[in-house]
Amino acid sequence: MAIRTVKIMGYASSEGVSMTLRLDSIDVFDGSVPIATEAVEIGTFIMDSAQSGNLDGIVHVIGGDMTFIGLQANYMKLAMAEFTDGEGIVHPMVSEDDVVNNYLYFDNGSNDSKINMNVNGVDLVRLDKENLSGNWHVALQDGDILMCDFVINAQPTATSV
Repeated sequence: MAIRTVKIMGYASSEGVSMTLRLDSIDVFDGSVPIATEAVEIGTFIMDSAQSGNLDGIVHVIGGDMTFIGLQANYMKLAMAEFTDGEGIVHPMVSEDDVVNNYLYFDNGSNDSKINMNVNGVDLVRLDKENLSGNWHVALQDGDILMCDFVINAQPTATSV
């Protein structure tokens, strides 16, 4: 089993904010949320790099307001030499170091990387998927509970590329 590190991304707008994250019925994080105005690493946990699918998640916010963004992981690429594809596009080399040290959002940071979202039982619907791209930044207040399914991608293999 290969292990990958997963980063929880988001930020708090005031001091004293903490959160818990439960993923697939396992508590993976319970800690403070740093103050920032853009995505920062809140904390990390580990998972099997072969894990994939939609995992149920629960984010509970305590002590103030925060913005929850999503999950990033290493081992999201496959090490390979530079190559030119059939359309003439040059793809740069990806080293083993890149695979280990570069973190990418699951589902390529698409606006569907968190699905079936609700806050405190009220469904969240992203209305403008045509013009808004990237991870959906979800504003949460003290006591809010965000429930969703996280789209998790396994590390690519030579046969999946």
